[in-house]
Amino acid sequence: MEKRELDAVNIGEKIQAYRQQKGLNIKELSRLVGISPSMLSQMERNLANPSINTLKALSAALETPLYYFFMGESHKEGVVVRPQDRKTVVTPQITEGSYRLLTPDASGELSFYEMYLSPFHGSTDRSMVSESEKVCLVQAGEVTLFMDDQEYHLLPGDSARIPPRSRHGWLNRGKEEARVVIATAAPLL
Repeated sequence: MEKRELDAVNIGEKIQAYRQQKGLNIKELSRLVGISPSMLSQMERNLANPSINTLKALSAALETPLYYFFMGESHKEGVVVRPQDRKTVVTPQITEGSYRLLTPDASGELSFYEMYLSPFHGSTDRSMVSESEKVCLVQAGEVTLFMDDQEYHLLPGDSARIPPRSRHGWLNRGKEEARVVIATAAPLL
């Protein structure tokens, strides 16, 4: 991230906004995170910088992806995302493939992702769990969706619903790259 972009990131303002969205006061959030109310107040006013561990604790307490704290304000301006401008989301669960964000950012009520899986690859962990429901549509390739103790073989045009808190994972069983569009009410990460 360049200095100019970093200057546009106001971590303290984001902490305060996410805290208020959750309906928490400073004392409640500081207790959840394990820091003093005074320190949290200083962070929100950009008088102190949180450590990475504190940001992780804030992320968990506010149920907000860690990377949200580092997003500049320019992400709010986008309405249309051209294919060449899509952001790649890196996740350790997909070793040979990627996710691309189809929406301008992941801050809205819904986010759309396109998952790409290389042939004969998929999730390294078949116990991914999301707090929100996901709806998936296979665009290309043949994939297997592992959900709880079931396997579902999906072809192009097939769709599936992954209920909240379901253990799930993916495998591309075909010789071609697989593409799956995913809609979710919460960020993938």
